[in-house]
Amino acid sequence: MNEEFGKRFKQLRTETKLNQQEFVDLFNNKYNFNFTRQAISLYENGKRIPEIDALTSFAEYFGVS
Repeated sequence: MNEEFGKRFKQLRTETKLNQQEFVDLFNNKYNFNFTRQAISLYENGKRIPEIDALTSFAEYFGVS
């Protein structure tokens, strides 16, 4: 599951034409999280999976279920 999530997460981010740091800055500001670029990299590479509240916010941010 981690790899599948990571691939989809990266695809969604790259479709917005944002690099990891740009995404982190916008997302953290909008949803009051404190993610780092390194955390996003771990998610995209399937080495970590976010907590449910973050997953929900990511889905809302990207407009997906």
